[in-house]
Amino acid sequence: MIILKQIKIENFLSHKKTEISFKEGDKLLIDGVSGSGKSSIIDALLWCLYGKGRVDNRSVVRKGAKECTVIVVLLDTESNILYAITRRSTPEGHHDVVVCSLLDEDGSQPKEIGTGGITDTNAYIAREILGASYQLFINSVVFPQDSTESFVTATGIRRKELLMEILRTADVAELLKSTKELISDKEAILIAEEAILTSTKSIVEENEKKMEELPHLIVKQESVQDLVRDTKEIVAAAEVSLKDTDYAYKSIKDDEDLLKSFIRQIGHPIEIVPEDESLLDMEDEIHSGLSAAIEHNNKIQSIISNKPAWRDYDSEIDYIDRRITKLVDETLPCPAGDECPYSKMIGPELSLLKSDRQKKSEELEQQSLAMNEWEKKLKEAGSAIDISELSDKLTRIKNIKEAQDQAKIKIEI
Repeated sequence: MIILKQIKIENFLSHKKTEISFKEGDKLLIDGVSGSGKSSIIDALLWCLYGKGRVDNRSVVRKGAKECTVIVVLLDTESNILYAITRRSTPEGHHDVVVCSLLDEDGSQPKEIGTGGITDTNAYIAREILGASYQLFINSVVFPQDSTESFVTATGIRRKELLMEILRTADVAELLKSTKELISDKEAILIAEEAILTSTKSIVEENEKKMEELPHLIVKQESVQDLVRDTKEIVAAAEVSLKDTDYAYKSIKDDEDLLKSFIRQIGHPIEIVPEDESLLDMEDEIHSGLSAAIEHNNKIQSIISNKPAWRDYDSEIDYIDRRITKLVDETLPCPAGDECPYSKMIGPELSLLKSDRQKKSEELEQQSLAMNEWEKKLKEAGSAIDISELSDKLTRIKNIKEAQDQAKIKIEI
């Protein structure tokens, strides 16, 4: 649902500067003498949203002003997006409209949308934001004074056209086509289901015949189940016996291979591998050193894996600075005649840009502090330790022990 949040009127008809904010649940009554500008508020709203009104764009500018501006802020409650629609006009008839969107009411960097020209932007506002044409809007949402297009005062033909537009009868032909296609698909499905039903009936009839033989089949099934159970027991016993046989065969084969190996070794002299006593005495020390080195390397790797993410805030800040410079350079001088850079036209957008720049500058500083802290931790941790030499010594110790075991076996043989 679209909600009207604010309207700002400047130099429009009888309004020099008027600003109205709407809050949820408010009920407003606008009071004033004739000609004070009550109806002009509705005219300003319609002119900003659709570029239409009781007078042309050139005549809407307040007498003596260089241009008029109307800003309407809308909230889409489903997407929580704020839309700021700004429409300007000069006495010479120069006319433009700009649509900006914000993510939420707290404000973020505005994004300009619907900038394909006045006609395209008007169509975007009506179709994508409001979802209503001008005729539908003035007959269902806003009722301007002395409207010649009111449903109440319209002719019968015009009322019919308006109702058809509200009901979107242009979609009826497409809807009818889709309905016919859906009916055709349903008929095809119905035919298929009838065929399935006929087949199912035949199956049911066959099953009814088989049901008559069911008592005999149950008796036969019980007999077969007993036979299957006995067979399973025989198969299970055979599998156990087969496993025992395979194990016995494997044991015999292993014993034969070991006996052949012993016979071959008996025929050769026994070689005793000399023991490197000094290396064996260092085994505990080597294990301890290797564990400490691995723990140290894991600590360094943990610090490296926790390196803070780096974002290029400098480019984003530079982009915002260029936006601010371009906005200020392209803005007409302040109507007050001084050199103030905050004109009434760019004040809100300029304030948003500067707020976003301040936020990114603070995030850049925090990011730099986090990176400096990480580099300090990495420097304090020191360099990784090469564990290849310690691993090599452990391998040599293992080889010595295996050689000693082989020598003992030969001695026993």
